[in-house]
Amino acid sequence: LEQQYAKNTIRYALETKQKYWILSAYSRLCKTYQDHNQIDSAIICADKMIPLIQYSSLEEKPYFLNAIGFAYLERDIAKAKKFFEKSLSYKPLARTYENLAWVYHQEGNEEKAYELWKQALLTDDNVPKANILHNILQYDLERHNIEGACEKMGEIVSIKDSLNNVLKDRTIQKIQQEFDEKKAQEERS
Repeated sequence: LEQQYAKNTIRYALETKQKYWILSAYSRLCKTYQDHNQIDSAIICADKMIPLIQYSSLEEKPYFLNAIGFAYLERDIAKAKKFFEKSLSYKPLARTYENLAWVYHQEGNEEKAYELWKQALLTDDNVPKANILHNILQYDLERHNIEGACEKMGEIVSIKDSLNNVLKDRTIQKIQQEFDEKKAQEERS
């Protein structure tokens, strides 16, 4: 269903001939293919996005470039790296730092990967940091840096606890709202 929706979006965007809409539609379909592990199809979409990047705003360009790089990550790591670096030349994004760190990790350049993971943590763009901390934790454990590993583990636990508290608060708010609505409905009856 998700893929069908994304394909329909492309069809409509192509009918309008609006380059930005076409770019956005291919980006959505690319993500959908990636979510379903259809890497070759995701790469086809990424290839169609490349000439359309010029129609994106400067604010959105790094996000599209990161998406293209991510599509290539499993099949052409050098090409993925190029798009991640280009994305970062426009704007520092935690996800792009994280993706580029993974590239360096795959290449065996652990120090550069570690540096980029740390940079991803410092980037304030509302990206969940637990995965990044996990990667740094693994790095510290592999190097027997127990003090660093303990610090990262504490941060991971803290993040998980914060998320649980937010979820509890939202649940309590939802219950309170349902109660208030039910009470208001009873008073109207």
